[in-house]
Amino acid sequence: MLRNGDFNRRTFGPAAIAIGEPNLTPHGLRHTAASLAIAAGGNVKVVQQMLGHATASMTLDLYGHLFPDQLDDVADRLDVIGRAAADFLRTNAFVTPLLPEAAGL
Repeated sequence: MLRNGDFNRRTFGPAAIAIGEPNLTPHGLRHTAASLAIAAGGNVKVVQQMLGHATASMTLDLYGHLFPDQLDDVADRLDVIGRAAADFLRTNAFVTPLLPEAAGL
């Protein structure tokens, strides 16, 4: 049976030293993997599943600061959708009378 301490002492530790990273730990690699997944665009549910966290809130508690602020992106997308909806309403005869400008308001 290989215990965690044995693995670190006998296998991982010497390998980390051999590559010039004596302070590297398996848990540090786990954090690196999570950070890279977030940087690659993985959403919180994907990262949660990857790490085996019980809840997405646990993942956000640990890594929430790494998720990009997407408020501007959401606002831009809503603006595009809003313009497309307005164009659709203007070009469809059945709905056109519902627009204030079409009703002469």
